[in-house]
Amino acid sequence: MPKNLYESLTELDKILDFEAKKKLKESTGTFMFNSHMGGLGMWIRNNWGINGGSRLSKYFNDRNIGKQMFGNDAISGLIISQYILWLKGDKTAWKKWEVVSY
Repeated sequence: MPKNLYESLTELDKILDFEAKKKLKESTGTFMFNSHMGGLGMWIRNNWGINGGSRLSKYFNDRNIGKQMFGNDAISGLIISQYILWLKGDKTAWKKWEVVSY
């Protein structure tokens, strides 16, 4: 289980297949991947303990992500949006987010 944003991105890169990465890279937003109807966001929330108070959940809550109106959806949405940037070639976007989030 990842412990921070960077580890989340590298884990997604290991587990997602070419087609999933292609769909993410070509997307214009995260909603279709992060909805309650299933998909990547739900998988992240369930498998990485976002819904259960994991260390990853604590990492984001310590940065005031997840405590807001959209709660755990905000965490998975942020991971997905940062991963889309990663796939589009910005491998350092997560570092910029880390600096701003404090």
